[in-house]
Amino acid sequence: MSDELTALVQRALEALQANATAAAALAEAPAEVRDSLPLVLAGSDFVAQLCASDATLLAELLAQQDLQKKLAPGDFAARAPAMQPERSEGNPEKRQRRDAGRGATWRWS
Repeated sequence: MSDELTALVQRALEALQANATAAAALAEAPAEVRDSLPLVLAGSDFVAQLCASDATLLAELLAQQDLQKKLAPGDFAARAPAMQPERSEGNPEKRQRRDAGRGATWRWS
């Protein structure tokens, strides 16, 4: 890891340790989870910020014992909420947002 990323992970770990609920849950977590946490935080700044800002999130995730489960690709798909198609044909505002979104997607691809 780069020095910058190492510092980011260190700050995230310090924020979790400063949260009594998260720190207690982490202390009780299996070694596999504790050892993988720095890699998870390095891989996702979103996860790092969310765990640091939500006082109970990490404890809840650990309590569910879901973090240790090995999931197949189909398991991820089964857990994802079903998305309903947005009906925009009859609504000009929705159609305009949809079309604008397509343009933005195209520009970023």
